[in-house]
Amino acid sequence: MKMKIFIASVPWFFRKNYTDWSYHFNLLKLKKYNKNFQIHFQKSFIRTFFFNLGFFCLKATNRIGISSNFFTAIKYRFAVSQNELKAACPDVVFTHGPYPVNVSHLPVVWQKGIVDINMRRDIGVPQAEITKEIEMMRPFFQKATIIQVASRAAANLTAEFYPETADRIRIVPFFLPNIVAADEENVLKKHKQVDKLQILFVGREAIKKGLPEVLKAFYQIDEEYPSACRLTVVSSFKDGEIEIRKKNNLKVFNELPNDEVLEMMRQAHVFAMPSMAESFGFTFLEAMASGAIPIGPAMDVQKEIFDHGRAGINTDRSVEDLCGKLKFLLKDNDARLAMALKGHRRFNKKYSPEAVAGRHYEMFQDAVNQFRKE
Repeated sequence: MKMKIFIASVPWFFRKNYTDWSYHFNLLKLKKYNKNFQIHFQKSFIRTFFFNLGFFCLKATNRIGISSNFFTAIKYRFAVSQNELKAACPDVVFTHGPYPVNVSHLPVVWQKGIVDINMRRDIGVPQAEITKEIEMMRPFFQKATIIQVASRAAANLTAEFYPETADRIRIVPFFLPNIVAADEENVLKKHKQVDKLQILFVGREAIKKGLPEVLKAFYQIDEEYPSACRLTVVSSFKDGEIEIRKKNNLKVFNELPNDEVLEMMRQAHVFAMPSMAESFGFTFLEAMASGAIPIGPAMDVQKEIFDHGRAGINTDRSVEDLCGKLKFLLKDNDARLAMALKGHRRFNKKYSPEAVAGRHYEMFQDAVNQFRKE
């Protein structure tokens, strides 16, 4: 059965790498994986102008400490063009951004969840601000026909703060059509023929993403097992410079095109990014798809992605813990290969574009059925 989805976003955005905008844009590719999808991407110039204006002003007022409620309201109030919505005649309205408060006659799927509260505290967000934001969002969570979250951890947290929405929360992973899984044969070959253990770190904010700890662990291993590992770092060092030793088996790149980074991922045995905080972590899925073993923080979301240690490694970010886990992967070839294969297969089964497109279709059909009951 055909399913027509109205994507409540804007056709252009002044920050091309803004996740919310680029994620919406990628949803146009759902129809590649399921012919029943008909995707209408909002084109209204007025909505586009006000969305960009609201975002820009919101950032500016937050930076100088002025109340941003007015500009937040602009983003929400101008989320959907009623004329365009009427002309499109969709079955469902979808948004990964501001809730479309001016839509009440159609089912709305809102991809939104509560970000780990402890993580937000750890990065310096005041508790008063967190509480205010949770209460500000409550009316929108109550309005949504279906609330889409990407993980069980996010579902539990959302239900904890908005218990009245628990029966409308659906766990459907992010649709990431640009992540293409390597052939399993190539994964096997990569891990069976190991001259040096190839470790990759990628992250614009190198300090936040854990590069200092990765470097210290690498230096220790290199002293104990000279030239047994090679570390490649790709970072623009957005949150500060880091002193890095000059070594033949340590390469640093400032920034590279995404295609080159993905090729490095396909060559890597291990992807190490023990971040201070990570609400999800698309790069961990890129690693699993490439047959590289991801090492990430020991937060609930990453534990879930890594299937609780079967498809990846969680770390407490200490140099001692990182060093021990990297040594384990260096010395135990069979265990490393087994974990790489489990991660690769888990991506294909749970997070691949094909699998997730099917889950989206089921979710949208669920939204239509739920709305009819109300």
